[in-house]
Amino acid sequence: MLTLRTISKLFTYSLALSIALLTLSCGAAGPDRDRAVDQIDRLEATVQVLMNEEGRSQASLEQTALLRDAYVNFADSFPGDSLSAVFLFQAAMVDADLHDDVRSGIGYLERLADEYPNHPLTSKTLFLIGFTYAEQLNDYNKARNAYNRYLDKYPDGEMAESVRIELENLGMRPRFD
Repeated sequence: MLTLRTISKLFTYSLALSIALLTLSCGAAGPDRDRAVDQIDRLEATVQVLMNEEGRSQASLEQTALLRDAYVNFADSFPGDSLSAVFLFQAAMVDADLHDDVRSGIGYLERLADEYPNHPLTSKTLFLIGFTYAEQLNDYNKARNAYNRYLDKYPDGEMAESVRIELENLGMRPRFD
């Protein structure tokens, strides 16, 4: 069963991937793209400092909203860029984890899965969509669709066994006798 700790690790992994991809790809698509990446870098640094110093304060939440908007603006402005998928994932994590807006977050995940079907984050994204629908929104039909989409695309994927278990147990609650 996927725990919040695992989701948090996925967020940390995706942030590290984002930073690595930013470093590798700066300068690849011109000055507008570079400015957008620089803005995101500055916002990420600001958010990190605020979250470390203040946690979930009004100021940090305002900055995370600006960061989320910068991620989405980048994806809107540079749809062919592989960083757009990473930034959509990051936008989803900001909304779901920091702003407690799971529905908005899942919208970004669905966009990532639809627009970037071959991106390395897509498999984890499909799993998270299913998990979020099942565990947080109790929408088992949408969860089943996302899990089946995962299995159709990644039948032997690293999370395939977990997806099968999730499908078998959709809607069931643990019993403590």
